Amino acid sequence: MLKVIGWLFLSIWFSGVAFGEGPLSQVDASDQTITVYFPTDWNDSYLHFRGDQDSWSELPGREMSSPFLGFKQTMVAASRLEFAFNNGDDVWLKHNNGNNFTISHPGTYVVVDDQVQLISHDAKEILPVIKLHYKTGWSEPKLHYQADQLPWSGDLGETMTHSAVYPNHRYFEMPASRLTFAAHQGDLWDNSPGGVNYHISVPGEYYLADGQLTRIQAHTAPIINWLSSVFAETGTIIANGEGYQITLQGVRNQTMLFTDRPERDSDIVRTQAFFDQWAANFGENPPNAVFSGIHDGVVEESVFTLYNPIYDGISNSVSFQATEVTGSDEPYDAYSEVHLFIDGIFDGLFYPDNSKREHRMNELNADASTISTHLTILEGQLREVITGINVEAQQMYGDIGAQIPEIKHVTIANGYTLDAIEEVGSILLYGYVTSSLTEVAAAYLLDEGFIGAAAFAELVGLPFECTAAATGVGIVVVVGVDMILDAFTGAKKRSKLRGAIHSLVPYRLKVKKSELSTHELFTILTETKADLATLRSIGYRKEDLDALLKDQLSHKVGLRVQTITDATVTDYLAEYDRGRGSWTHEDH
Repeated sequence: MLKVIGWLFLSIWFSGVAFGEGPLSQVDASDQTITVYFPTDWNDSYLHFRGDQDSWSELPGREMSSPFLGFKQTMVAASRLEFAFNNGDDVWLKHNNGNNFTISHPGTYVVVDDQVQLISHDAKEILPVIKLHYKTGWSEPKLHYQADQLPWSGDLGETMTHSAVYPNHRYFEMPASRLTFAAHQGDLWDNSPGGVNYHISVPGEYYLADGQLTRIQAHTAPIINWLSSVFAETGTIIANGEGYQITLQGVRNQTMLFTDRPERDSDIVRTQAFFDQWAANFGENPPNAVFSGIHDGVVEESVFTLYNPIYDGISNSVSFQATEVTGSDEPYDAYSEVHLFIDGIFDGLFYPDNSKREHRMNELNADASTISTHLTILEGQLREVITGINVEAQQMYGDIGAQIPEIKHVTIANGYTLDAIEEVGSILLYGYVTSSLTEVAAAYLLDEGFIGAAAFAELVGLPFECTAAATGVGIVVVVGVDMILDAFTGAKKRSKLRGAIHSLVPYRLKVKKSELSTHELFTILTETKADLATLRSIGYRKEDLDALLKDQLSHKVGLRVQTITDATVTDYLAEYDRGRGSWTHEDH
């Protein structure tokens, strides 16, 4: 019963009402927080800053997270901020005049085009969604666009719908952080003044009229705030010259977290990690906490502001310097069954790698899209060189009166065949060649509209979390919208991101192996076609043609294509990832 009373006190206090003779002095973390967004292609970004106090952060500064593709973000507990960005390798971004950026009020900001732009007076999360309202007299306008790092839209864009907000306007919406575009109807185009494309560099809702693009608002969501509960077997509160020293003994090695309303989420983190992140979380704005424990058989509570925790994981103890919050009851010296309820932990601090996981997922998505698009290009090149060999070989055999080889339909996948002379066709039916060409066939069939996303996914083994679409200029592989829009937080987001990474890594390996194998096959067939031309120029016999198209071709394919294995492609991709600085800690 006593514990129920303690939890009842907690729930009411965190709702903004407290027991006692006077109101508790609570500080809303969002009122004293500056959130900074920064569009950049840097792999790593740091915010070097000083807040309300004069001391600067230790170089290179606070590492910024990657909330979505092309942006970095961090939060600082301060009401004023002076800062600059760097990549951790002595490359800096300041104002064009060389001065640092400054912010004079709490809120959410984005630094773009040498300007610090206010997004919200509160701590908010920017959502990567772009909406566009377009004033036009055209009856069927299309928007031709490139979103983030994806290829340009196919068929010269998408037809815009009617705006539900502005009468006689058109509307477009998509999940993206950046958008380059132009509107058109048929051969008539609406570009920005000067004939260049329009460009949106910050997600949000925009209005386009008479060549002027204006941001109406950014799409934001409240920053998720986590509260924490630390349990200990015993605790002491000893007065000293600076307030109190609070010491907890028998601290559990796990700390419970739960979100402030209206979010409904909870999690458990290691207590060591909890205190390791203390400075990064609270900075110069220390948290308030309810100290609840049993003294002489009665649950007693006091409210403190906590400073400078010293945690010892060996002895399972932690001590704080503390000051009592006005209106709180005078504390006793010793307690048992202590709960310490601490406010104000922002989402992501106990999952600092979630931003890296999301960046890795986006990298793998982009890789899969690029490779799949290249497969469609390889398909055309392969078909062309095979056709060239067919024509050349038939002519050369015919010129010397030998039997002309037949052209046969070689089925690679359901609905996809290649026409090749028997000597080449037999190579295409080698198991390891057919396996690689299956992905090529699937990419071609999807790109040409012969199959849909579901059939493509089945042919290539696309992870169930992903879908694919042909854009007219390539194939785009994307993870479900719930991942793109950050629908999950904390451990749930970590689990989703890990699942996506673990699905995309083997898929990328599979299609990259197909790409390398098909490219090598194309190279060998190109060499064979050149060798046929050489034979024609110097003179040849039937035996020379047979040796080239049978023995030598088969030997080359076995030597150079069959040796492209999962292991060699894994090494290739690992080197590629190292070269671009990819975070690969959880690929396997």
